Amino acid sequence: IKPACVPGAWLLFALFPLLGCGGAAKDPSNEIVYDPCQPVVIVPGEPTEPFQQQGIRTAIELWREVGVTALTLDPSGGTQRLPIHFKEAAYLFHGIYEPSNGEVRVNSKITDRALEVTIAHELGHAVGLLHIPNAERTSVMNPSNSTVAPNAGDEKQLRERWSCLSPP
Repeated sequence: IKPACVPGAWLLFALFPLLGCGGAAKDPSNEIVYDPCQPVVIVPGEPTEPFQQQGIRTAIELWREVGVTALTLDPSGGTQRLPIHFKEAAYLFHGIYEPSNGEVRVNSKITDRALEVTIAHELGHAVGLLHIPNAERTSVMNPSNSTVAPNAGDEKQLRERWSCLSPP
């Protein structure tokens, strides 16, 4: 069982820190994927600490640096709403995107650069990006990544998936 791939995955998130998404086939008709060609409003759950709010802002900025401008915290910014929640989990587990309900969950124990990159990674899943094997290339979408920000390869992958995103 892969935590981000099944409903109720948050319980698995807390209990099984070393599991990750991937592997078994899943029904894509049950998945929520946000369209980065339209504004996507990130909606922090309560409570969200100031450092977590800053982590969200920085993750959005990391995507903007590679040309992805649809992500915003502005509540009037659009109709797509992407909830993000911070919950305590086993330290080694950073976060998950639950495609069945369209929510991001991030370990509340994570801080600093690892927090920013984890949020950026999960936002990548929310707009339809999959894990990139470490051996293939360096990517924000590498499994267990907590240091690599979105880069030109991630931008290219996103533009290939979403043809409405124009080249820089």
